[in-house]
Order: sequence, then C-alpha cells, then structure tokens
Amino acid sequence: LHQASRLVAACQDDVVNTQISFSAIEQTDRRGTELRCLARIADPELCALLRILEAKGDQTASALDFFNIDEISARGLLKEHSYTPDKPHILVAHLDVLGQWLVWHAARDWYARRGERSTVPLVVTVVDDEAKRHIDALKGRYPALGKEDVCRFIECTESFGAIRDLKGRHAKANEPSISRAYITAYHDHKTIHTALKLRHALDAKIPLVAAMWRGLGLATLTDIDIYPTLENSCTVELVRGGSYETIAEAIHNHYLEFQLAARGKAGKPWLDLDESFREIGRASCRERV
Repeated sequence: LHQASRLVAACQDDVVNTQISFSAIEQTDRRGTELRCLARIADPELCALLRILEAKGDQTASALDFFNIDEISARGLLKEHSYTPDKPHILVAHLDVLGQWLVWHAARDWYARRGERSTVPLVVTVVDDEAKRHIDALKGRYPALGKEDVCRFIECTESFGAIRDLKGRHAKANEPSISRAYITAYHDHKTIHTALKLRHALDAKIPLVAAMWRGLGLATLTDIDIYPTLENSCTVELVRGGSYETIAEAIHNHYLEFQLAARGKAGKPWLDLDESFREIGRASCRERV
C-alpha cells in the first residue's frame, strides 16, 4: 500500500470493497504520494449514498471513488448508440439494473436536449414480463421519471405476439416510431434470445443493440449491434481517473466547442492537459454529482 498509487477493490461484495478502500486509506502514510482508491459498488443506491458520504468527508474526498459498471455501461451505450432526437422513443428489453440506468440517462439527456419550453416526454417501451413492477420500482427510485413531461412508459410482455403488435399499438396511440431498441438483460443467453426475437418481430429498419458481457460472436451472425459492457466499462481511463473521468472529459470537450465557436480556436484536448488541471475537472464533477 505504501508503494502503490492506485488501489482497485473489485470483489463481488459491496461491503468488502468499501471496507478495503477505507482501511487502505487509514493505513497509508499520506505524507507521500496519495493513494487513490476505486471501489466497485453493484448496488446503485448504496453507490449514491457512499458518494454523498465521501463528499462530506474532506480527508477522503479526493482519495476515494466508487464506480458502478452498469451505470458506466449505460452512459457508454447511449454515447455509442444514441437514438434519433426527432423521435424521442426508445425500446428497452429487460429492465434490469443496466436497463434502469439506461432509461435514467436517456431521460436526462432528452430533458436537457429538448429545452425548457418543450414538454414532449421521452417515450420508453419496456419489453419485460414484469414490466409494471420494474417501472414502478424505477419511478420510486427516481421520482422525476414519473412526471408526464419527462417520461411516458409503455408496457409489453416478452411474447412474440405482443412484440409484433407493438407497431399497431404505437400507431393507434399516435406515438412516434421507435428510433432504437436496446437489449439489457442481466444474462447473455437471455439477451441473445430476446435480440433474435426482436429482430424478427420488429420493423427491420429499427436498429437493435444488445449489451453483452461475452458471446460477442453474435454480431457476425446478425445485423444486431453488440455493445461489450465489461470491455467498455472497465478501462485504463477508469482506473486512472475514477468514475468521473468520462464526465469531466465530456465537459471539457463541450468547453472546447464553445471556445472554437466564440474565439475561432480551441484549447488543449483533455489528454494533453496537465494532470493537475484534469484533477480539478474531476473534483468539480464530484461536487456536482
């Protein structure tokens, strides 16, 4: 510990990861190079609470960070496979943890994109045999998603017939066409099964993307896009900069675009910045999030 600059706690148990991180910080001689700890927390509510606790403690605020693979994957999935802005309607098959984060980020993105004057909600068709229960749980965790001008949910079972009838249901309710479908099941075999079912039941023009831990060979058999969740969430950048690295970089890139539009020239890219400046960006994100 006294020679390390980074510690990543990635056990299966959230409590163990938290205890490892706090114990490591307490036992490290902080007069030298600061030890940065990154703990994997699977429970999204616990992750949020620990971040709040971290923000209140000045001694560990810059040394301790928590990350959730599903939350990072959801952000990356939307960045790489975004939906069409003029058709605010997405389909999410299996509202597991990744699917819940996907809906949350998509709704927040749409709310920011549409502007304050618009009240057009993001339409989310949920394909899940327990759609109502999962949607109610999601609204309970994030009350803003229950507002009519933020999100409107459409429930659908996983049966082939119900999925095939979605086009008629949407047309009858005058809903916009689905601009993209996401399959976010917890298990890969269920993802594959649902992805193939959706490909046959939905309009061929609707792009499908399946988030998978393994089994990436499916992409060679169909026109379904595959998003490798583990590969894209557990990166060198995450270990180096923590869970706020991608957010801080996105804010910096937005600032560069503003500079280019206002002054005709932009500053240094994120990776070319001095580490001290990048840390200021991450610290700012910690305070906001």
